[in-house]
Amino acid sequence: MRERVVWGLGVIGEKAKEAIPEIIEILQMPNEGLLHSIAAWALVELSADEAIEPLTETMLLTEADEIRFTLALALAYLESGEGEGLKELHKMKEQGRLSHIEELQLEDFVTLKLYK
Repeated sequence: MRERVVWGLGVIGEKAKEAIPEIIEILQMPNEGLLHSIAAWALVELSADEAIEPLTETMLLTEADEIRFTLALALAYLESGEGEGLKELHKMKEQGRLSHIEELQLEDFVTLKLYK
């Protein structure tokens, strides 16, 4: 249920900006990998630059590669392709920790400059 609510806030967009602090709080909840991923993308949809620091912290504490990839990619979007998110994505790729699909997503992100 929480996942759907957070996802919905990202879909709503501008009208949901007042929920950004609560979505950031979700990032700081321990052991909520899937919810963290959904919250990260909601923050991207809301262009929540104030989430960069807490998103970075959550990414660095996340051990599961699939979730870490999602958090790093969301962070890279918020950082406009320059910062810790993209560095982490390249590091994960160099270490062989990305799936083939994730490698393609990273390539598209870099090549097509899929950020604001």
